[in-house]
Amino acid sequence: MRTAICGRLVLWMHSAARGRKIDAIRAAGNRLPVAFSMRTDCGIVAGRMACGWGESFKSIVGEGIASIVDDLDSRRHGLQSLMAHQACMPHVEFTDAQVRSVTVWRIESERFTAKVRPKPAAAHSGHGRHGDAAPDSAAGGNVTGGVTV
Repeated sequence: MRTAICGRLVLWMHSAARGRKIDAIRAAGNRLPVAFSMRTDCGIVAGRMACGWGESFKSIVGEGIASIVDDLDSRRHGLQSLMAHQACMPHVEFTDAQVRSVTVWRIESERFTAKVRPKPAAAHSGHGRHGDAAPDSAAGGNVTGGVTV
């Protein structure tokens, strides 16, 4: 999930209590510099010649600070933000036990770049013309990406 707050981007995450990323955040005093990238709405754009092919997408790349969220109310807010974005369930309630069962962490970023390359409009005939869009290579709405620590 992403939310803009005062010109900053906040990306909420959840994970198990142990693992490489969580260990790295803790080792950095809960302020780990990271790079991130995500993309969605990816699809193949067919061309008449090899160099005319491409991909439609929406993407974001940036740098920020990863930190583990300790405050119970902030953790709950992060989980609710994730459910609102990923599952279209904006009013999910979590018990304290549910909130404590996962590690909630976030990346706060002031340095990021977003890019959109939309699918071209289909031509009238729709038969092999330059720029016709092929079927999606990934389902719309799925986000892929990573965090580099």
